[in-house]
Amino acid sequence: MVLKNVPLYLLVKLEHMRATPLKGLEAAVTSVELATKSMQVQVVENNGNQPQQMVKQCQFLVTAACTFMDYQSQG
Repeated sequence: MVLKNVPLYLLVKLEHMRATPLKGLEAAVTSVELATKSMQVQVVENNGNQPQQMVKQCQFLVTAACTFMDYQSQG
């Protein structure tokens, strides 16, 4: 699948979430909104010109994590 536009949000299902459920969604589902930032970049060209270009960065602020428990004793 190829997307023409970036989605505005992601729906994520979490196993152990303690938050108020969003209306119309399952109890363990929450949304992650798209974060955008615009900035101007100035680049020096070979001929000495310094044109400015507007750059827009879009990303979902998500960090993948994994945990485990080791139940064996040390002694």
